[in-house]
Amino acid sequence: MSIGSFALFCVGAAVLGVNGAFVQQYRFAAAESASQQFAGRAVSLVLVGGIAGGVLGPEVARRTRALTETAFAGSFLALAAVLILSILVLSQLWRTAPAAAEAIGPSPRAPQSSAATARPGFAIAILSAAVGYVVMSSVMTATPLHLRANGFDIDQSALIIQSHVIAMYLPSLASGYIMDRLGVPRVVLAGVVGMGGAVIVGALASTFVGFWTGLVLLGLGWNFMFLGGTVLLARTATGQDRFRLQAINDFGVFGAQALASLSAGTALALVGWDRLNLGLLPALGVVAVVVALRRHSLRPATST
Repeated sequence: MSIGSFALFCVGAAVLGVNGAFVQQYRFAAAESASQQFAGRAVSLVLVGGIAGGVLGPEVARRTRALTETAFAGSFLALAAVLILSILVLSQLWRTAPAAAEAIGPSPRAPQSSAATARPGFAIAILSAAVGYVVMSSVMTATPLHLRANGFDIDQSALIIQSHVIAMYLPSLASGYIMDRLGVPRVVLAGVVGMGGAVIVGALASTFVGFWTGLVLLGLGWNFMFLGGTVLLARTATGQDRFRLQAINDFGVFGAQALASLSAGTALALVGWDRLNLGLLPALGVVAVVVALRRHSLRPATST
């Protein structure tokens, strides 16, 4: 920021992206540290950390942006301090890594990658999380543009997006317990209903309350679909190939998210706000149909 080099700024953003890719692996570590019965609760506890990020992130950036002469350079320095703090915390867990790795280490009966990817649970795990992210990213990215074009000020837009981010992670306080009680298929279907309601409300919205309601529903639905996909993948990707399968999953899920985010502005300009929202319903319908048809094969008892 202080140097004024856009190329260097892009390099820094790319490095942050790499960090984000590793952070996404925390949820799998949580799932592996618990029994299948409590995997949903373990993953949800990791996602709860997003609440702090949704609230403290913007606040830290706002309060530190004027620490240096260059605007927002202080925000990046504060971010660096937060990352260093996280390194110190994670370093305390390093001592337990060998024991944990030995406990869940390779099994001679572990399925090969080709066999695991052929399982319906693996494909549905990717489908649920990917569609949830595509719908969420498309609408969330387009929302500030649409609000600004329709006369809403930046404070209103910020409140709507902040409420959406909190709604993405706040349900994790209970969604893990709900999943342990109701099972993955019902939770994913509940997420589909929530996101379907979000895009319909969003397409019809014209007031602050309408947009706020749509974005909150969007966050709630995303939480259920992403949590369901993560737990289902943890049950499917076991044994010595689990890391490779997790990588395949994340490449598909976050690759789809990136494409959705990059194309949201173009889609908004080409088809408009209403069609952008309603055009996402078929993808949600596909998830609902697939999960409903294969719900019996997604039970924990079928996992090995």
